[in-house]
Amino acid sequence: MNEKAKAHIQRVNTSIITNLKANFPSILLFRDEITSEEASAFEQGTRFWAMVFVLGALNPTDNRTKLTQTLQIDYYSEDRDDVDETVLDIISTLLNVKTVEFVNTIPLRAKVKDTDRFVDVISINFRRSIPIECTNRI
Repeated sequence: MNEKAKAHIQRVNTSIITNLKANFPSILLFRDEITSEEASAFEQGTRFWAMVFVLGALNPTDNRTKLTQTLQIDYYSEDRDDVDETVLDIISTLLNVKTVEFVNTIPLRAKVKDTDRFVDVISINFRRSIPIECTNRI
């Protein structure tokens, strides 16, 4: 059941990751989270410059044969003057992926543990539609 939807999800996920890696080869890309082991390198002096790709909740739509899913790219940037420009490029990159729509950004600043360093963290939120199989109600 839903084999087409599952294939669609995989195609979109692969396309997002491929496009982010191709357009931002110098920015580290993680899936779901930065592990504590990976974060320790940043805490030991390496400047934060990374993205985390996170899949969110599935939501209903007015159409019983479609769902939407939230997608988020968390962009971490430390001591860079091009944060807004990079965010715009990330948005454009994902808008080139079929069925992906831009929702909003949520900016914040985070303190690096046990240091005086701060990192800009921009959550870039998207939504994608997913067609599903739906049988007639009885």
